[in-house]
Order: sequence, then C-alpha cells, then structure tokens
Amino acid sequence: MKSGRKKQQRRLTRDDWLARSLDILGAEGESKIRVDALVRKLGVTKGSFYWHFANRDDFLVQLIEYWAEKTTQPVVQRIGKLGTPATERLLAVMEDIEAASLSRYDLPIRALVTHDPHLRPVVRKVDVRRFNFCRSLFKEMGFRGDELTMRTKLFTVYHCLEQGHLVHTSAAERKRLLKTRHAFFIRK
Repeated sequence: MKSGRKKQQRRLTRDDWLARSLDILGAEGESKIRVDALVRKLGVTKGSFYWHFANRDDFLVQLIEYWAEKTTQPVVQRIGKLGTPATERLLAVMEDIEAASLSRYDLPIRALVTHDPHLRPVVRKVDVRRFNFCRSLFKEMGFRGDELTMRTKLFTVYHCLEQGHLVHTSAAERKRLLKTRHAFFIRK
C-alpha cells in the first residue's frame, strides 16, 4: 500500500453513505456535500461513491429521499398508530421532532434545493406529506377554513426551522417552550 493512500476500514453501503452524508449536511452545511469533500471526510475513494451512485445528481436525489424516509416517515407512522386524541398526537409529533433533532436537516436540505432546482419536487412531496398529516390533526381538533390552513402552515414551517433558532437553548428551556408552543397551537 502506498503511504499517501488512506486505508479503508470497511466498505460503505449505500445507507452508510446517505446516513453519514446527511449528518455532514446537518452539521456542516451544503457546501460539504460535494463528492471530493465527502470522499475526504469519509476516508474512502471516489470509486466507493460511484459504486452506489451514478453521479452527484443521483446521489442528491437519493439523499433527499433518505432524509424524507428517516425524518418524516417514522414520525407519521408512529403518531398515526396512536389511539389518543389529536391534541396528544400533536404533542407527540413535537416531542419526536425535538427528541431526535429532526429539524436540523431541513435548512441545509432546502439550501441544496436552491442550487439544484430539479430536487424541488422531492422536497415538495415531503412538505405536502407533513402539511397534510398536521392538517388532519388540526382538523380533528375542530379547526376549519383559513384558521386551519394558517395554523397548519405555521406549525409545519416553525418545526422545520426550529433547530436553527434554539441552538443555544438548554434542554429544560426547550422542553418548557415546547409545552408553551403546544398550548398555543391547540388554543381555540
């Protein structure tokens, strides 16, 4: 082995690539989601990348689909199975987002989309899924018309951006704010 080459500990699977890339995106931003930067960061060769992805565009589409699968699907499925009132399910959505820091990926994903417009339909599909799910909860609570629409939009937008705004907030304060926000959203 040449001294200038990095030794790969184990082969990365497609899911390894996507999980690690999503974490890099969430922590360091969209500028780090370039093939050369990822290869260096992950200590692998470009061949590893091209084994799993046809090109950067293919990788980005798969990364966004992976983001949707890991941040939206589990919450919708888990909350959808609860047999509790809509107000409690809304609180559970908020707690799931907070507990797993799911919103940390939303701003960087949306930054990617501004530079790669062909990715917008994938993100739009996630947004529609989130909106419709939250809207169903608010509708079940008895909200209608413009109030239903505005409440749903405010809820979904806030929870996509929350992580970036509460960075230097203690866990206790975030929990207090979560309860306050929940009371605000369910108030008639």
